[in-house]
Amino acid sequence: MRVSEVKPGMTGYGVSVFHGTKLERFDVQVVSILRNQMGPNQDIVLIRCKGQGLEHSGAVAGMSGSPIYIKDAQGRERMIGAFALGWEFAKDPIAGVRPIEEMLRVPSEARAVPASAKAAARTTWDARPLLTRLSATPQPSPLRATVGLNALKPLALPISASGVDALFLTRSPALDNGRFMLLQAGSAGDAPADAGDAKLEPGAAIGVPIVSGDFQLSAIGTVTEVIGDRVFAFGHEFNSEGSVNLPMGVGYIHSVIANTSMSFKLGTVLRTDGTVHSDESVAIAGTIGKSPATIPVEITVRTPQRQQSQVYRFQLTRHRNFTPVGMMMAISAAVTGHSRLPEDYSIAYGLKMEFDNGQSVEMKNRTTSMMHAAEIIRDIQMPVQLAIENPFNETYPTRITGSFDVAAEVDAAVIRSATSDKSIYKPGETVRLFLTTRPWRGEDQTAGFELKLPADLPDGPVAITLSDAQRFVGEEMRYAPFKFQADKIEDVFALVRSMTGDRSDQLYIRLTTPGEGVAVGRSSLGKLPTGKRSIFTHDPRPDVIAFPRSIVQKQELKTPLMGSADLQITVARDPHRAPKAAPIPPGMTPGGAPTPPSPGAEPTAPTD
Repeated sequence: MRVSEVKPGMTGYGVSVFHGTKLERFDVQVVSILRNQMGPNQDIVLIRCKGQGLEHSGAVAGMSGSPIYIKDAQGRERMIGAFALGWEFAKDPIAGVRPIEEMLRVPSEARAVPASAKAAARTTWDARPLLTRLSATPQPSPLRATVGLNALKPLALPISASGVDALFLTRSPALDNGRFMLLQAGSAGDAPADAGDAKLEPGAAIGVPIVSGDFQLSAIGTVTEVIGDRVFAFGHEFNSEGSVNLPMGVGYIHSVIANTSMSFKLGTVLRTDGTVHSDESVAIAGTIGKSPATIPVEITVRTPQRQQSQVYRFQLTRHRNFTPVGMMMAISAAVTGHSRLPEDYSIAYGLKMEFDNGQSVEMKNRTTSMMHAAEIIRDIQMPVQLAIENPFNETYPTRITGSFDVAAEVDAAVIRSATSDKSIYKPGETVRLFLTTRPWRGEDQTAGFELKLPADLPDGPVAITLSDAQRFVGEEMRYAPFKFQADKIEDVFALVRSMTGDRSDQLYIRLTTPGEGVAVGRSSLGKLPTGKRSIFTHDPRPDVIAFPRSIVQKQELKTPLMGSADLQITVARDPHRAPKAAPIPPGMTPGGAPTPPSPGAEPTAPTD
């Protein structure tokens, strides 16, 4: 039935699943027609609901897509659209219906996606903004606040996570965009035998699995219409991406939870039965049949509570945003599969990732309860995120395997201070450095290291930094920006391998020298005479970069390290005429350069 035929006062019913896979009816009455409510020529039918506890719960997240049927003047029951919109904190069971005539215009078949301008562009790509985003602490999405509580808007989609401790249901930009409601739920292990006979039909629960296997992460909604093998659902977008290739399947509902803010369904996916091909503002649409390929993940976990190791297996959906976050949540679920992490812990982990372009990446590292969670998130997600989000070739893993060894102790030390054996050196001399650290619940310890100065160092102050891997990566974005540039997919994987070599159990000693270097693409030209350097720095090409010069020395340690220490020495060919070192102003490094940003801060382009 078209919206033009719908009149206030008409009555009918809706169909949805409130428990298990059983289709159940609830009564509806048309309240009004909201013309152009969601945009030009996007009308919404306002209905009042009754039955199935809706008087108590109000509109329920997860009912999105429930078909609504109205009796016409001849007494025929005809579908008008999908239960899809509501208000937060609403006291009455009033909802908005997306007209079926709009939903049926959404293509349900696979479409060829033209190469985007970004993907076609072969310009130099700077990976620093993406790495900065990975290291930053996720912030709540502003979408809900800007829309307002009094706005009629699409119902949130419940994202049910089973097999994970609630402690790890943390914010993620991919799942905290105002469209989703992240919930802790169980799998369908208690489903009756006949639940397997459920199919995708109007009113049935439908799920879009992000992760399946020992850990499950699925979006739950309702089927609106099925025409042949074509399926239309939700009555609003999933992630509003247009053409997509996502698995879909029959859902199972554990219960409806009435909530003051927004009631919701707890559900999961019984099995996959097809593919979602379109994700548009008015509906998702796809075809029943074959589901897209997924990414197998196998994680072995050893914990102090269990004598034997435990193996967990997952399947990740291939998706630009959901693959990285799904992988991180699945690994978190594996590590806490049988018990929470001890209050004080250390984790030694290793991962191998194989990609569909034949590349593979291996990493080994350690983390502890003293370290910031952003470090391990960046470490694990970084290879996948760079492989997917680069502008040259959207590359996905084909298999991920790894192991995590958990110990109930903190194996880490904090940097306390650093000194040198003297303050004035000649070029080419060796600086003896003394680093004081404090192990977890231990006494201060001092170790010595040596750093040979370049023979061509000019006279003047020189900065030396001794730091952990986190600060080193942040400083590399400033002192070696050319390492984060890529002209092709091979450069992207070269960057990945370089970064996976930065470990928490390494000490990074950086010598910051006066002057600036120049790089073309990923190649540093080293120290240039002023005239030649000027020629390059005034080159308008985007792959020419000027940057502060520095020299890095890495030192293997037995224990993961946290923190950093700065000191300043003076280089003078005639020590008797060496200038007195000036104090270091706040926010500046020795030599007058601004303090390099941490990985969680936006990198600033170096100026000439």
